[in-house]
Amino acid sequence: MARRLRLPNDWLNDAVRDYLIGADREATVVYEGRSLQVAVASPEYVLAMKLLSARPNTHNLELHLWYSSVDATGGTGTGRRG
Repeated sequence: MARRLRLPNDWLNDAVRDYLIGADREATVVYEGRSLQVAVASPEYVLAMKLLSARPNTHNLELHLWYSSVDATGGTGTGRRG
């Protein structure tokens, strides 16, 4: 795909590997071909990666928005208890 779109060899950021925390069992497969599968990470997984990569006083609004999309009991939802 990168070759077809004429993207540079380093177009994909490998730095994200530092924040991968294992398999995302809740990922959603959005495309599956003969030699390629594309999955979208679950909100819980994205939140965990963002929390691991966050520095003090950065990404606060973004972290709040991701947390709001994750139910504290482990499912997706409003993030509110009660």
